[in-house]
Amino acid sequence: MNPRRTLADAATRPRAEDEGRTRSLSFATGWFDCNRRQDEAFETRLEYRVGRARRPLRGVAVAALTDDSTLFVGAGVGYQIDLGRRWAVTPVFVPGYYRKGNGKDLGYSLEFRSQIELGYTFAGGSRVTIAFSHLSNGGLGSRNPGEESLTIGFELPLARRASRPARESARTGRTE
Repeated sequence: MNPRRTLADAATRPRAEDEGRTRSLSFATGWFDCNRRQDEAFETRLEYRVGRARRPLRGVAVAALTDDSTLFVGAGVGYQIDLGRRWAVTPVFVPGYYRKGNGKDLGYSLEFRSQIELGYTFAGGSRVTIAFSHLSNGGLGSRNPGEESLTIGFELPLARRASRPARESARTGRTE
């Protein structure tokens, strides 16, 4: 038994609890306050998404920052609706913490981000997306002006399941 081979196999083999799980990282950029145009800013967003293969519900963690130091951080859910092999529509709902920085005052630190996203999936599993989102405190604060963003993004799968021959050789230690 070669200990290096065993370590290499263990490092590349998917863990049992990860079998069938999908994970991705999405980077997006766009236009903050695109609708009202009162406090426009450049927005950058990072999202981590996790779910199960062939199941539409996804967990979503979001961090968004504008060029005037506005920050939104939250966690919620997305529901991916496939429109054939390549296209998908994904509504997303994320409650989270909002800090206005030097930007738009939304009236409360708890905000709710509602988003609709259209994505095209490439052969390797990465996606290009366009999304429209709305940020609102739902009337919890003394004021609730809301805000809309329009972004374009790129989503990268983080881990791929090993192919059946690769899983077999990792399990048995034999290569073909």
